Amino acid sequence: MPIAQPPSRDAAVEAQVFWLRFQKEIAAALIVLIVAAVGFAAYRFYINRRNSTAAELLGRAKNPHDYQEVITRYPATPAGASAYLLLAETQRNDKKFAESNATLQLFVDKYPEHDFVPTARLAMAANLESMGKTDEALSIYQQVAVKYANTYNGPLALISEVPLLKAKNRIEDARRVCEEILTKYRMPGPQTEGTRDDRMETIWAGEAMRQLRSLKPPERPKPVPGAASLPAKPPEPSVRDPVGKQPVPISDPGAPISDPGAKRVALNSTEPIASDRASGSLELATAEDFLRGKKRPRDSALAAKFLWKAVSKENTTAILLLSDLYLAGDGVPKSCDQARLLLKAAARKNVPGAGGKLRDLLVSGCP
Repeated sequence: MPIAQPPSRDAAVEAQVFWLRFQKEIAAALIVLIVAAVGFAAYRFYINRRNSTAAELLGRAKNPHDYQEVITRYPATPAGASAYLLLAETQRNDKKFAESNATLQLFVDKYPEHDFVPTARLAMAANLESMGKTDEALSIYQQVAVKYANTYNGPLALISEVPLLKAKNRIEDARRVCEEILTKYRMPGPQTEGTRDDRMETIWAGEAMRQLRSLKPPERPKPVPGAASLPAKPPEPSVRDPVGKQPVPISDPGAPISDPGAKRVALNSTEPIASDRASGSLELATAEDFLRGKKRPRDSALAAKFLWKAVSKENTTAILLLSDLYLAGDGVPKSCDQARLLLKAAARKNVPGAGGKLRDLLVSGCP
């Protein structure tokens, strides 16, 4: 028996029927979408306009009153967050260490996820040092070193512990911190098991080596009274140079010794670098060749390694160039925090252009 064919339906007729049945609902949904799009666009325009106005106001700020005005008028903007840091720095420069710490604590409480929170914590520790509260400062350094071990602030916190530990005569603890830096914070090169260590030394490893040389060597066991003969003199304790050179005696009188009373590492020094110390020219030239890509294939990652080598020799041009790589994420992980620390180090050494770049970064935020 033949099967009857279902009646055919015209698609256009069905569409018209659907529209007639649901036209109110469809129109309402379209109106909601249009209103939401307009509202979102207006909100984005307002946010961008407010951030731009706040950045302009911060750029004109010159004193604590101006910074406080930015904080009060634009509290939820990037410029408002930067104003806390600039205000705290101004207060520190005026020797108002307690007020500076109060400002930094407000910043940490209000912006707990901000990239500059570990930097603010380190600044608080430095203020506590200036007030003579070394135990509290040491505690903050230790917390930052553990919590932010994988950032630029981890090794900075560790190396800042060393002068405090030396002042407390905790020589073994200071030695342990230096050895931890040498173990964890070195720029690795190609490694093959059984070959010599050819990892490139970072600025932290270089500073740790200098601090190790300034520490007292471990006490040797005293000879037993009445022994038939004096024991042979034990070999001079040494530390393996992280770049694969010969062992360097800890008590080598000819080795460069950093000031045991120094309160900051080389990055925080306010003295300009003398021309005879600003070496690293060969490493800088090699890095620039890799970045230009004219004489050899461009390799920004390898250029960054040579720049770190030049920075460890306190080459100021390399500091600026390396900060640009971190800002752009070119050959290195993008990190405005590391770029800011490098620019701050260059600005403290009166490197031309460093102060302007640092201020632009604080005002405009991370690109």
